[in-house]
Formats: sequence, structure tokens, C-alpha cells
Amino acid sequence: MFPPDMNGHAPSEKRRTRYARSSTVSVTQMLSDSCSSLINRITGRSRGPSECIRKPELKPVETSRNHNIPSSSSSSSYLPSPFHSSGYSVRNEDRYLSALDAHRYRRQQRPLTKSATTVLLSEKAYPFVHQTPREKTPYRRHKPNVLLSIRPLKRSPTTITATIHTPEPVAQVVDPVITEREARRKEIQTLIMKYSALDNDEETDDTPSVLTKCQQKYSSILTSSVSSGQRARSPVIVDDEEGHLIYKNGDNLADRYQIIQTLGEGTFGKVVSAKCLKNRDEIAAVKIIKNVEKYREAARLEINALEKLNAKDPESKNLCVRMIDNFEFGGHVCIGFELLGLSVFDFLKENNYQPYTVDQVRHISYQLCYAVRFLHRNKLTHTDLKPENILFVKSEYDTQYNQKKRAYKMIKDTEVRLIDFGSATFDDEHHSTVVSTRHYRAPEVILELGWAQPCDVWSIGCIIFELYLGITLFQTHDNREHLAMMERILGSIPYKMARRSKTKYFYHSKLDWDQSSSAGRYVRENCKPLKRYMSSEEEDHRLLFDLISQLLKYEPTQRMTMEEALDHQFFYKLPAHQRLHDKEERSHSLSR
Repeated sequence: MFPPDMNGHAPSEKRRTRYARSSTVSVTQMLSDSCSSLINRITGRSRGPSECIRKPELKPVETSRNHNIPSSSSSSSYLPSPFHSSGYSVRNEDRYLSALDAHRYRRQQRPLTKSATTVLLSEKAYPFVHQTPREKTPYRRHKPNVLLSIRPLKRSPTTITATIHTPEPVAQVVDPVITEREARRKEIQTLIMKYSALDNDEETDDTPSVLTKCQQKYSSILTSSVSSGQRARSPVIVDDEEGHLIYKNGDNLADRYQIIQTLGEGTFGKVVSAKCLKNRDEIAAVKIIKNVEKYREAARLEINALEKLNAKDPESKNLCVRMIDNFEFGGHVCIGFELLGLSVFDFLKENNYQPYTVDQVRHISYQLCYAVRFLHRNKLTHTDLKPENILFVKSEYDTQYNQKKRAYKMIKDTEVRLIDFGSATFDDEHHSTVVSTRHYRAPEVILELGWAQPCDVWSIGCIIFELYLGITLFQTHDNREHLAMMERILGSIPYKMARRSKTKYFYHSKLDWDQSSSAGRYVRENCKPLKRYMSSEEEDHRLLFDLISQLLKYEPTQRMTMEEALDHQFFYKLPAHQRLHDKEERSHSLSR
């Protein structure tokens, strides 16, 4: 029987059951069970297979789960008392304290244990990963999967030595661990080591029979063949995007020349200094033409012209460069020349554009006129005369000081050679519309009136001016501006030439040029009449400018010929040892 309540009435059975299910003590009990279960799971989780020795754990005192959660059977004996919840809290606190003590004891015993997250994401997620490292063997990568757990047998040193030094492949008893592929690979390596010295020696006609058998047996596996009479593979020829040959110093050109260094580069290709392999004492300049059809064709025309000139002047007494050899190498036309020094332009550039002296200008101009006269006598027009194509035989110089105590280079020997006959044209050949480099182009070429040998004469006049002052006479890149500079320096263009021209540069036979424009101001400020460029009023300077003015006549028929230029008074003071004399009155005409 249950005791009566405060009013003296006995509570009913349903009331007691409802009170027990909905009391606060029951909710607290359920929460404590959940927390204790979570703590037990975290503290009691396994630390993985790496923990070999585990310390004994202190087991916290736990009450039975049956006492924590009231069952239906015990509900009838449950007495609601005001002291019941406090006693239950004390028991829960004791349980929590015991669990925390046990957890603290474990952490003291294992301070570097893995966290629960590490265990959950690594060991528990990949239970098949073995934590114990296995010792690697040289045969592991060649073992089948079935034999991974089997260790290779140790072989005696005598057995290994006999296998390595056996010259012929013999039948061997292979261990079960070593497969047939491994034995075959070792056999091949043994043969390669044995006969590797034969690759660098000269092969003889008598080849060992063992080597022949091995070559036939392992021809698909061995990387290098050692057959008799074999030579080193020829180098691979590679070109860049522009068609230039890619090379390095020391490379051979068609087994004729060995490259020493690069001397220069142009639109046609590159020029290198090379040692002749036939004559080790001879150093030549090899011109390597681009692997482009139009440049190859121009190179063939140059070779044809040089062959004719060399046949007429084998000793280069007419100061044209001498061709030594020509050949093709991987689509590149190569031409060998005698090795010369710097060009007159490169020397001028390295000398900070310090102009040459009048005596040096006289000697260089004389040789240039002499060489071009040889071409014109043989009905050949160079069409590309410029300072870059006039080379010194030797580039040795002395360092001197001017009045301002500034150092400058003084060339010792002014002997020169004329080069680059790639654009040379015979009189009976087709004449292209545009020839010559812009700054040295004759007015008849700009006006498209046709050209001939006098266009070379105009270029020589511009070159002599540049040697004398160190600056370009016509520094422009536009045809109309070029014609305006000519009129500013040399006077108006003749009416006949303007009328015959089919270009649109003239209006009523006068140059259509706006002098008030920026280009007009540039021409007016940077150009002046020819005579005003003289740096001195001495006779040599006056004669020099008289020669230049005769070479820069507008009308091609009124310009000096090379015969007349060599007889000019400016060359009278030329020393006797610098004068050139003809043994023949006139050279026979050349033809292709």
C-alpha cells in the first residue's frame, strides 16, 4: 500500500506511473546515460595496431544500467522522495570523476597517442594498410604478386662471378624468385659490359662469332649495335623559325670545316669562322645561307658570279673577295671565303663614329673605285654597295688621342676587299625594279626609271661622304622624304626625270612636298647644301667634295665613270705603294 497524500487520499496507480515517466529526474537520468556512454566510447576506443603493449586501465565504478533507467517492473516500487534526485546526482558525479581519472591516467602513460580523429580518418578508414615496414629487396619490383612474401635466396659469390664473366650465354638454373626476364636482362648487361670497348675502337673485318650471335639474338633489345664497319651517326640538322642553321662552336659542316665562332648575321644567313679539316692551318669565313628558297637561289647566283670573277682574277688583284669553296649542308648553301677583318662600318661604329682621316678616305675610296671598275668592265653591276660590304683585310689599330684628349682608334692598314655579290647582276640579265640599300639608292631607282651601272656610282658617292663625316648622307626610310633630302642637298631634280617618272611624287613636274609639315621641318633642319658639310677649306677637302658632287649627279649619263673617278685630282696625292696598276688593258667580258 502507498501512503496517503497530504489530503489523506491514496494516489491511484496511473497517477504514480505518469509521475515517474514525466519527472525531471528521469530526463536527467537519460542525459547522464548518454554522456556517460559517449565518454566511455571515446576513452575506451582502440588506439590502433601500433600499440603493442597496453597498460592496465583503471575501471571506473559504474552502476548497472538497470538502476539508471527505471523499468516498468520497478516503477511500482518507486518512491518519489525529495532526496532522491540529489542522491542520484552524487552517484553521477562519482561516475564522471572516475572516468576522468581513468582518462587522465591513460594520457600520462601514453602522452603521444593518436587522436580519435586520426584513428577514425586513417587507421579505421584504411584497415588494410599494414603499419610494419617491409624490407625492400632488389628483386621486389620483378617479383610476381604471389611471391611478394618470399625472400630471395642468398647466392654464393662464386656462383655470381661465374654468371657475370661467362662470355657466352649458357643455360643456368634460375631461382624460383628470379624470373626469366631478370635472367635475360642480366645476360644482356653482361654482354654490353664485355664488348663496350669495341664502340670506341676501329672495327675490323673479322667480327667475333659470339658477338654476332648475341647481336642477332638481342637486336630488338640492345640499344647500340656493335656490327663491323659501323660509324657514328651523322648529327641532326635543325633550323630555327627564320631558317638559320642551329649550331654550336665545334660543330662540323659537311666534314669540311669545324666552326670556331660566329662573325656576323644578316638577312641572308650567318657568317662563321671555321677551321679547314683538310688543311688545319687554314682558317676561312663560311657564309651559311638560310634554308629558304629565295636565299638559296641568290646564293647560287653569287657562286656563279664569284666563279667567273675568280677565274678572271685568281689572285684577287682587283680587290674582290676570293671564294675558296662552296657546298650544301642540310638544305643550307655554304660558301667559303678568305678570312678578313671588320667592315669599314663596324670599325666606324666601334670607334664611336669617329670619321676616318682624309688620307684614309682617299685610300679606301681609291680601292673601292678600282674594284667596281673591274666589275663594270666585265658587264657586272654590284647593286648593293654600302660600308657593310667593304671589309678591311686586317683590323689592327693604334689608340691615339685627339685635341680634346679623347681616345680614338687609328686603323693601321686600310687595305680593303669588296664582298657580297648576292645581288650582282650582269648587263644582259633581268633587272629588278628596286635594288640597293635605302640610304645608298640612286634617284632613278626611286623614280622607277630603270637602272644600270651608274647606280653603283651614286652609292660610292654616298659611301665616301659617310667615311669623311661618320654620318649617313640620306638618313630616311621614305621615298618622298628621300627625294626632298636630295633636293635640299643637291638641288632640284631635273624636269626631264620628273616628267618621265610614273610615280606620284611630283605635281606639275615639281616635288609634291609640304615643307611646313613635321617631316618638312626635319629635312630643313637636318639637311643643307653639300658644300656646307666640309669641315675645312683646305685643298684636299675641296677636291674630295668635288669628287662627291661628280658622283652624285642626278642624270645617270652625267655621272662619273669609274675610269674618270680614278683619274680625279683627289687621288693624285695617293702614295706610290698604294697605287694599283693594270697588267692588262681590259678584262674580257664575263657571262653566265
